Amino acid sequence: MKKKLFFIPLLFSIALSSLFLSSCSNDKIVFANYQSYMSVDIQNQFEKKYNTKFLSYGTNEEIESKFGNFYDIAIPSVYEQIELIKKGYLLKLDWNVFDITVNGTKITNGLQARDTDGLFTNSIRTIITLTDENYQREGIISSTESILDYGIPYFLQKFIFAYKGTEIPSLSASITWEEILNDINSNNPIDERFKPNKERKIGVIDDVRSVYGLSNLVYTNNESVNPSEKITSINDFENVYKRFSDNFYKGYTYFNSDSNQIITGLANHYPNGLSSAIAYNGDVLYAATGGGIYDEVDPNNFHITNLDKSLIALDMVVINKKNQNQTNKLNQIYQMIRELVLSGTSDNDGEIYSLDESGNYIYNSMNNFDFVNYTSPLYKINEYVENGNYFSYSNQQLNELCKKIYQINIDENSFNLFEKNISDLSKSNMQYAYYRIKQNL
Repeated sequence: MKKKLFFIPLLFSIALSSLFLSSCSNDKIVFANYQSYMSVDIQNQFEKKYNTKFLSYGTNEEIESKFGNFYDIAIPSVYEQIELIKKGYLLKLDWNVFDITVNGTKITNGLQARDTDGLFTNSIRTIITLTDENYQREGIISSTESILDYGIPYFLQKFIFAYKGTEIPSLSASITWEEILNDINSNNPIDERFKPNKERKIGVIDDVRSVYGLSNLVYTNNESVNPSEKITSINDFENVYKRFSDNFYKGYTYFNSDSNQIITGLANHYPNGLSSAIAYNGDVLYAATGGGIYDEVDPNNFHITNLDKSLIALDMVVINKKNQNQTNKLNQIYQMIRELVLSGTSDNDGEIYSLDESGNYIYNSMNNFDFVNYTSPLYKINEYVENGNYFSYSNQQLNELCKKIYQINIDENSFNLFEKNISDLSKSNMQYAYYRIKQNL
């Protein structure tokens, strides 16, 4: 794996975004994404090849506020993609332009992309099918459409708990988030490493919806990451958050929205850095291999819990509808997206892991996975990883740990583990409740 950290100070990024939003010409392609969520080499290629400018944002909600007027391409989570569909912002994709044939089937629309064996993994196909059925019932998409008609899967993520040091038996068995929080509770932790310690804090990815999802799993006895219709007021949301926050002393939890900071703290060799972290599996995977800074970790001192249910997120690449009449620009956008997320998937493509003379992958879908390391939605990449050919460290125990972190299995009972779209009022109340709760952390 050749991934390297890509640090962009948030305030500088926001200032840069404001400058570019006001100065980009109509023919320049503006691609908005989270920080560190695409290979830097690929970004450099695309800037020259497709006249692209990359901007960064911190939340899905920021996409919604800027997408209509400023972004040509963005990568929202599915629930935010649904909001963009409802607002009429998204271009309906012409899958014919991608020119992809999988197992003899030419992919011409989203439903074919979903139902054809060999393009996306079974887990992706399951969650897309469940999502389609839900939003068809709500009338957001028609009965002949899929959300794949309005976006292409980018990466799949799952929240997990990782900790360093010797293995703790109670954290090794199948466990719930409530049981994890009980074990690391600051008032009576299961182990010394979880006691309040200014040098070794517990890291948490700082995101309003994500922390709410974990809190709600505890609040609803492991049923759903989403608020029920009864949760509407600021106090309602705050009561849910408290099921999470009450487990920590103020000042001893390290919240950060930049996953690089969590990765760095978790990758630092035990007992240095963070003692543990609540983060997405792709970030934990990168930390387990050194985070681009440290030597690979000792797998005897790096562990993840076996969670039956946890928050799962799927991000999608979407195109702004405002480009529909700009033929040349739209063709460039289609070419870029095919190269980024679909290259190597067609029957006439070579092996997705093929290398060029310099030892780099020939397909940018594989190069991007090699950088980001979140769980790939593509069948061919997933098969390559699952067969044990991607992780090739000299320590076989580390290879097995990496595979375990990487794997996300989704079945028909997983739908309530995905964040769903909520009303603007609920978003506002959730954000304010989170702000109030964080004051105690």
